[in-house]
Amino acid sequence: MTVIHQQLERLIFSHRSVYLSLLLLLATAACSEELESTSSTEMALGGSSSGGSEEDPLSAGTMNAGEAFAGTINGGAQIAGEVVAGDTNTTGPTTEDIYQRLRPSCVNCHGDGFALPYFATLNRFQSLLVADVNWVVAGQPEASALLDLLRGMSSGTYSQMPPGDSPYSESIAGQNGAPSMLELEEWILGLGNDPIEIEEELPCATTPTRGVMTRLSKLEYGHAIRDLLGTALDVGEGLPDENESYGFAHIASLLTLSPLLVEKYDLAAEALALEAVPSHAPPTEVQIFEAENDLTSMVGRATGEFWNLWSNGTLSTFTSVPFSAEYDITVTVSGQQAGPDPTRFSLVIDGEELPPQETSVQTPTRESFTTSVQLTAGEHQVGIRFLNDYYCPQDRFDEGECSGLGDRNLLVDRLTITGPLTVDLPPSSFEVRYLTCTPEEGEAETCLRATLNRFGRLAWRRPLTDTELDRLWDLISAEMNGEVVQGWRTGLRQAIHAMLLSPHFIFRVERAPAGQALNAYERATRLAAFLWRSIPDELLLDAAERGDLDSQEGIRMEVTRMLNDRKATALVNDFGGRWMQLHHLDGAAPDYATCPQFNEELNSSMREEAERVLTTIVDEGRSILDLVNADFTWIDQRLADFYGLTDALDPNREQAFQRVSLPQGGRLGFLTQAAWLTLTSQPTRTSPVVRGKWVLENLLCAPPPPPPPSVEGLPETGVDQDASVRERFEQHRADPACAACHTHMDAIGFGFEQFSGIGEFRLMDGRDVVDPSGELPTTPPTTFNDAVELVQTLRADPALPRCVTERMVIYALGRGVGEEERCMVDDVMSQSGRLSLQELAQAIAGSIMMTTQGVER
Repeated sequence: MTVIHQQLERLIFSHRSVYLSLLLLLATAACSEELESTSSTEMALGGSSSGGSEEDPLSAGTMNAGEAFAGTINGGAQIAGEVVAGDTNTTGPTTEDIYQRLRPSCVNCHGDGFALPYFATLNRFQSLLVADVNWVVAGQPEASALLDLLRGMSSGTYSQMPPGDSPYSESIAGQNGAPSMLELEEWILGLGNDPIEIEEELPCATTPTRGVMTRLSKLEYGHAIRDLLGTALDVGEGLPDENESYGFAHIASLLTLSPLLVEKYDLAAEALALEAVPSHAPPTEVQIFEAENDLTSMVGRATGEFWNLWSNGTLSTFTSVPFSAEYDITVTVSGQQAGPDPTRFSLVIDGEELPPQETSVQTPTRESFTTSVQLTAGEHQVGIRFLNDYYCPQDRFDEGECSGLGDRNLLVDRLTITGPLTVDLPPSSFEVRYLTCTPEEGEAETCLRATLNRFGRLAWRRPLTDTELDRLWDLISAEMNGEVVQGWRTGLRQAIHAMLLSPHFIFRVERAPAGQALNAYERATRLAAFLWRSIPDELLLDAAERGDLDSQEGIRMEVTRMLNDRKATALVNDFGGRWMQLHHLDGAAPDYATCPQFNEELNSSMREEAERVLTTIVDEGRSILDLVNADFTWIDQRLADFYGLTDALDPNREQAFQRVSLPQGGRLGFLTQAAWLTLTSQPTRTSPVVRGKWVLENLLCAPPPPPPPSVEGLPETGVDQDASVRERFEQHRADPACAACHTHMDAIGFGFEQFSGIGEFRLMDGRDVVDPSGELPTTPPTTFNDAVELVQTLRADPALPRCVTERMVIYALGRGVGEEERCMVDDVMSQSGRLSLQELAQAIAGSIMMTTQGVER
């Protein structure tokens, strides 16, 4: 009877010509007993009759047949003839009533922040659902797709709501306050044909929202130190990694400051200050080599505390010196004297013999000889050469062959290298750039204050106040303590250390009042962080000082200059690379048993392909949206073999990477590149959920609802483990609780199932043929047959331009954007032309969000 009743109801509403006849028939059959009672008749008619006598209730019903029927089937609730804008239905179920009664069943998947937030608020319900003729046709229940969806009579992936075994009409309608299908039809009929007036739920703000004070991220700190000091030290590498939000690692609310991080900053600042102002008189070192232990020779041997060179020969060792400078080399020797001459020897450096020296002392007496030599930094061979060996035994003496008895030997005690004595170090990068004078007696303060001013203006992104400059000078003067020559270097190091550890360097401090324009230096700081992920250069600060950044034209000119600077690669690599998740490739670890082709070389080629495509899009001034359906890619021989595109390479071109046209091999755009496909997979298989979720979040800004706390992914039990990934997920989705979350994600993810977990094209998944077709949750749903069609559909989605614009605004601001700022994002998008990276950067740089201090909300 229920099915017949439903069909009869639909027949009534779809055939208005027989409406009254059927109405009277139903009313007479249902109310034959009540017609004898005037009060019962009035209830059936929804109130007293207005056009007939009390004794003739049917006459009254005939005059207002719609009201009579409504009263019969709904206990007196009437369907109004007149329509009120926005709510329109005054006697039947109102829009607000339907919203409140549907919400408990629908909000878990269609609430605020979800992919299709129909039930986030009453305003969203009216604007997204009631006002959309693809779902609701006012006054025409029979033409409203919403009712078919709730009856389970739609077609395609989204054939019913809620997802699962039973549609709304069978499992929810009429229970626990939920409206029945008949009430829903009454509500739609009562909407009439008047347009729905939707009140703006949250008016667009005229000033942006204020974010928290921003600490330099790890990347920004490294870039700032590089641009400030030109250092060779990789200080950012020792800092801990930040958490990510929106895919970015510089979101201000996540950039906390821990005691450990402060300690890291302190150590880094100390090392940087020492490198900036090195000691040009390095401490003298003494290297001592004991002859009997540390020197070697082919002649003689160690004897007690000496090495006895009993024949002409060299005793030597190898050593290194840190600087090219003058060193003292001292040899301590003794002689076994014999014959007419004293013992002679010479110092030997790298095989070159220095002028000879001689000693007349006799062991155990020792004598030291010091020679000053110029050594270059590095390793040298240093030794002593015995020059005049003499040996006259008794028999030779008796025969007159020699003039005196005895054996002359050289006894070497030790060799000592002292230095460097003087060193001429080149000036550091800091000294070349900031120290343009020489601190001397009487002029040291003027010179060093000028240095602090020049350096501090860049480090703190603004001119220093007199008070700040005085405090920094106090650090220098305390170290000098009357000794200018040596003390000023130590003092300047202390000042640099303090400036790099100051909150004015580590944080981007903004002092502009809430709702007011940022001052020129604060605007310059924001621009440098956005375009360079660094600090302003002197040209940008000069522009701020001149007032150029107070006008849109001045901002435009500076942005153009900054984008042409090599430092602008940070915008391409950090925004584009993080949007595409390339920074996670270093941690990619596909299972070898499942993906034996994956190795470091293939990983490197994947990354370079993605980076080259991104760079080409930017260099050619194309829309950043073209990444989604880029009709070209860059591949080397390794990727050509992996993609099955070997024939696409030109054998006459020698470069490793070549640009090839797409679509080929089932590929189009970066979503079909191996890098992205690898990053959105599990180690042992593909992940339609991860791929679909990424697209919804990052391309359409329509994230799916979060999974329940008890859900931990595709289970290892309860589904056929030998089935394809798609089949296993479809088994998993048979559970209505799972289907509610997976419906939208899986539909997109299945479109990329022809690509393996590392992006290799395939036709089979295990024993099953891959089916990459699906349907997108658009209104009405859009079907696709494979990844190429899916990518083209995504590129045409009207949500894509705004989502990408919003992502870049978030990147520029380092914070999320509120609903009240939506008009500001819309303005940026409207001013960005084709949405090239350059146009987006110009529009964002000049927007009120970048130039005005926000207000607390």
